Amino acid sequence: MAGRTVVVTGATGGIGKATAHGLALMGAHVVIIGRDTKRAQETAEELRLAGGGKVDAFVADLSSQTQVRRLADELLTLPRINVLINNAGGYWNTRHTTVGSARGDPDDEVEACIRC
Repeated sequence: MAGRTVVVTGATGGIGKATAHGLALMGAHVVIIGRDTKRAQETAEELRLAGGGKVDAFVADLSSQTQVRRLADELLTLPRINVLINNAGGYWNTRHTTVGSARGDPDDEVEACIRC
């Protein structure tokens, strides 16, 4: 993976963090995405110490279409993305709404049914 840029969503804990760690050890340029700034920064530093390679951290809540669009614009600053590991996810027993729609209108509410 040396020389490859790998984006990992949900990378500040669990399987995503373990995946990012393994990629860092293999020499990849790891780009982590997480919802919490502090956790993202701490995870990035852990990965740098463990793998010694380049690690970038971005913060976005991927349940928000507005933040997804902002993150996409930020990721375009990277010279190249070789691999995307979309590990982010959530589990709720009820319906949730998020602001921002696929049509690009941030005032629209989108209803997401995770488990129906």
